Amino acid sequence: MPILDATHLQDHKTGVTNGFWTDPTVLPSLVQTLNAKTTADADRLAAIEVLGLYARTGADTEAVLDAVQKVHFSFEQFFNKAEIAARGAAPDSPAYIMADELHRALLTLLFCLCEYKFKGTQLLEITNWNMDQ
Repeated sequence: MPILDATHLQDHKTGVTNGFWTDPTVLPSLVQTLNAKTTADADRLAAIEVLGLYARTGADTEAVLDAVQKVHFSFEQFFNKAEIAARGAAPDSPAYIMADELHRALLTLLFCLCEYKFKGTQLLEITNWNMDQ
């Protein structure tokens, strides 16, 4: 499976947002992208966002959960790296913005999976409200 670059990731984000999801290689490619040591942070964030968008559709929650299990170590490393870089950074700095966007992407993924796996719609609504405050 190929490692996805920024262009492909944006295409997939647009496709999922518009209700299209036809490429069965996307989830394995997202796993490859997230686990690759050479993936840029912006691409890693975009891959997490695509996973969250796909989870939001509820189309194949089990496949998304399987993908998340294959990349949880990469999530942890990326999260820790972003958190360390954002400590003490100004709110308008790239490091702070990246950490904030990562938090949102991971929370979206988490709560969308919870919504479809555990039917936690109220949890998703409360979280979205809190994130917007």
